[in-house]
Amino acid sequence: AGGPWRAPHHPARPLLLARGLYALLTLDAWVLMLQHGGRYGVGDFNVAHFDLLDWLLPAPGAALYLGLLAAAGLYAFAGALGLLRRGEALLLWALYTWAWMLSMHDSYQHHYLLSWLLGFAIFAPSLSIRECTAPELRLRGPSFPLFATCCGLVYVFTAISKSSPAWLSGAVLRRLSEDGGAL
Repeated sequence: AGGPWRAPHHPARPLLLARGLYALLTLDAWVLMLQHGGRYGVGDFNVAHFDLLDWLLPAPGAALYLGLLAAAGLYAFAGALGLLRRGEALLLWALYTWAWMLSMHDSYQHHYLLSWLLGFAIFAPSLSIRECTAPELRLRGPSFPLFATCCGLVYVFTAISKSSPAWLSGAVLRRLSEDGGAL
């Protein structure tokens, strides 16, 4: 009953997805995003992803951006270790999402996806690895189906967009390698 959103699944699935997501987010925040944080807000271009954010905080600086990322990375690391609870997961979602929404300097699509997945992880069951080893235990909840559906939609869209002639010919990859990653 309840269709795929309430289908029983083993608790290891959402646990591994959430812990893997938190580990990847730790790397994303600390290794990829922090290295560019010092240049944040340099120059005249600093437009938020949504007009409301520009109105609330017209000129965020590098210190705010770096602080949000460092805090998000700490919470994500705690999540990867299994130390994050629901309220802290909500705070992690807010910190990370606020960080990338502050400016169009950071407009990579995977940040949108990570925010969606972090939102779904808030509702993942808070079980330990030991609790997940019980073979008879099955869970019903929306977090795992939402994870799977969101990732499925993103990869279907990606597969369709990569079927364009520019991608199929290899022109996009050649340009990326020649320009050092800039499109």
